[in-house]
Amino acid sequence: MRRTLAFLLTLGLLCIASVSARAQTSAYAEIAYIDAQGFPQVKALLDVYDESGKFVTGLASGDLILSEDGQSRPVNTLTESAAAVQLVVAVNPGPALAVRDGNAIPRFTKIVEALRPWVEAQPAQSPDDLSLISLSGSLITHAKPRITRSG
Repeated sequence: MRRTLAFLLTLGLLCIASVSARAQTSAYAEIAYIDAQGFPQVKALLDVYDESGKFVTGLASGDLILSEDGQSRPVNTLTESAAAVQLVVAVNPGPALAVRDGNAIPRFTKIVEALRPWVEAQPAQSPDDLSLISLSGSLITHAKPRITRSG
């Protein structure tokens, strides 16, 4: 009985600690890369997140405080860039994908139709890419989404 009570008490304390740790999450920034080759001008990649862990966009150079050896330094330029998506679809082209629904549409066609809106929504100069992998190996590697329209 004492062991069970001690176990439940410990478990309860761990749960409370876990909840309070999550409640204390705040916005933060991570420096992902620093390029000091042009010193004294330094370039860096900075990822900024809000309290819920989502990327923060729309920042201006005045929104940042840069500190070096306890001294504030101005941020001369700040350029926002979108992170590219690298979508990899792995397909087992076995008999299961050839199964047709009540309208005689194969499962493979449904996969293609599910991906089509994403591909069609990509701008012409999109940094995103798509790879298609099957059991026999890579079928498409790092293809840029392109739509060829006729008519």
